[in-house]
Amino acid sequence: MTFRHLWNFSLWLYVVGVVGLIIRNNSYPWPIKRASDILFFISAVFAIPFIVKERHQLKKLKIVFWPILLLTGGVALATILRIITGHPSSSEGILEAFRIFEVIMLFLLAGTFTLLEPKFLPRVLFAQLSTLAYSIIFLLPYSISLSMDRFQLFENWPSNVSYYLIVSLLFITTLIFTAWKEKKAMLVPSFGAATLLLCFLLWTQTRASWIGFFLATLILLGFWIRNNWRAALLTVCSLVVAGIIGSLLLPSLTKGDVIHRLLPGIELSPEKTRTVVPSTFPTPLFRLEDPTRLTLWHIYSQRLMRQPWGQGVEYDPVNIGNGPQGPHNTLLEIMVLGGFFGLAGFIAIFYLAFKNLSSKLTDNPNQLYRFALLGSLVALFVASLFDNLGTFRLLWVFLALGVFFGKKGVV
Repeated sequence: MTFRHLWNFSLWLYVVGVVGLIIRNNSYPWPIKRASDILFFISAVFAIPFIVKERHQLKKLKIVFWPILLLTGGVALATILRIITGHPSSSEGILEAFRIFEVIMLFLLAGTFTLLEPKFLPRVLFAQLSTLAYSIIFLLPYSISLSMDRFQLFENWPSNVSYYLIVSLLFITTLIFTAWKEKKAMLVPSFGAATLLLCFLLWTQTRASWIGFFLATLILLGFWIRNNWRAALLTVCSLVVAGIIGSLLLPSLTKGDVIHRLLPGIELSPEKTRTVVPSTFPTPLFRLEDPTRLTLWHIYSQRLMRQPWGQGVEYDPVNIGNGPQGPHNTLLEIMVLGGFFGLAGFIAIFYLAFKNLSSKLTDNPNQLYRFALLGSLVALFVASLFDNLGTFRLLWVFLALGVFFGKKGVV
């Protein structure tokens, strides 16, 4: 087997790993729950010989040297200082260190594939449509749907499901625009996929993802409307209709939950909502803020004022009554892990991705992959402001795609 064969095998293992990212349920056997981790590790092993042989083509990877050094160096410094001051290492800290190592490996490997394989991005985007597998819920006994107030099929957390969904939906949105513009044959399957995915996104009841998807879609439409306002308008109409149909597919009890998530002031009958928490305070008609997150942000900000260099992988999660919790804001999370050095590295990587994508973005609708990638990163960034996505693997895969898409290895 030649180096090229090993390389191709490595690339496809990585793509299959992206397919399996949606599977992360603790009740599953270890090889199934960790299938993507295993595939990514094997992919890296098989890619090493070819990378060593063709290392002269990868000089553009140097662009991320300082950001990664700042990020990992900040985490290492904060961790060492915390251990020196008398805080012993723990299994959770070691696990967090491995998570950071894994996402950096995923980032660099995806960057390498992007530089050397022009078709890597579309392969990843189509692989990430594995979220359509959630449709199996409609084939399962109805009692399973009724018992799931927030959709989390195959996953531990409904919020994670929503992050996978917004990436898939933004790719589908670009396909719908392209279909209205010039490829009508894609319209029916794209509309059907959007209907299903919007149904599941509503079902997750994750407001951060709703906001992220909405803002990213607005940004994409801002580019498209200058090129073809009719196709852009029809894309909006398609998404609205798909969302309405998708909401009708929700289980009866869940429809009430979704409405109550944003409009707690609306009185719903017990048959239409599970919400039974009494309150002696007036309930606002519309509520977007989350008091729990505001409390966590305040506590972690106070910590960082005392330790601006961070607390490393051994930091103590805050418990405000619902168990230990991270900052629920990725920028704060990175600062807690690696201080201002870590935050500078993380922001620099996002900056490189957005700069690369926007600098070559035109009104040409044929750039659907670039548009889908830009929209996905915008949505994930917005969602990251309300959750801990510092080691969320799909985010790092797409950051690598954003930084290196359109670039070529130095031949």
